[in-house]
Amino acid sequence: MVTVLHSDDQLLRAEVDLATTAERSPAAPLPGLPTDLPSDLVDALDVRPGDRVLEIGPGDLTALLRDAADREPTVVGPSAAEGHTAGAPYDRIIATCAVPRLPLAWLDQCAPGGLIVAPVGGAVARLTKRHDGRAAGRFLHHQAAFPPLHRDPAPAPAAPDPQARRRTTELDARALDHPGFAFWAGLRLAPTITRSGHTLHDPTSGSTARPDGPAAVALSGPRDVWCLVEAAHRNWLAHNRPRPEWFAVEAGPEAQYAAYTAPNGTTTRWVL
Repeated sequence: MVTVLHSDDQLLRAEVDLATTAERSPAAPLPGLPTDLPSDLVDALDVRPGDRVLEIGPGDLTALLRDAADREPTVVGPSAAEGHTAGAPYDRIIATCAVPRLPLAWLDQCAPGGLIVAPVGGAVARLTKRHDGRAAGRFLHHQAAFPPLHRDPAPAPAAPDPQARRRTTELDARALDHPGFAFWAGLRLAPTITRSGHTLHDPTSGSTARPDGPAAVALSGPRDVWCLVEAAHRNWLAHNRPRPEWFAVEAGPEAQYAAYTAPNGTTTRWVL
């Protein structure tokens, strides 16, 4: 049995500011991310001598990619959703900026049999381009918050609502810091609910839920938004606490999916 659910651009909202490439060496660790992440990402890309490589981001991986491919990679900035057509097709494409779904330009510019490594839908995905034009693979275990491909101006923090209702909860907001649950909750709550840190917002009803201590939440608006994350957490526990690397991912011109197969063989797919 396959269940299909929907998602949107709110799966990952990172708050990491990148310095310019000129301010640090090309092989320097990505700021705010694990120091071993750059080499892990390049290892996942499986670059071989002579490979044509496209790097999308500020150039943090350039030195490592050059050493692996024995040639200069093509580097485009972290807002390059269109990739770089002039050098296509590429044997390897890697991005260090987060996208809710894989830009079709990246998919088109990857050669059949080539690999793409990028933060997609809230976790790092590794996909192989197939001859039918689609790409499939799995999410990796690497956990980090990447800056988004398109950086929107940060919204002004909402003032506390003096009319907010307060209720108790058994779910500590810090549960959203767990990479497995954060990924699961992002898939289940989108597109109707957006998240900024531990605060949830329903744009349709104007409802908001924010932590008010470790065992309470403050609710504004007509909808109890926090009950949705509580339900998502119970569902995550019931599914054996799946982590991102337990999910498959598939991308194509028609649709893109994240899929989880439970031990009983039931597969759930979310549209990215």
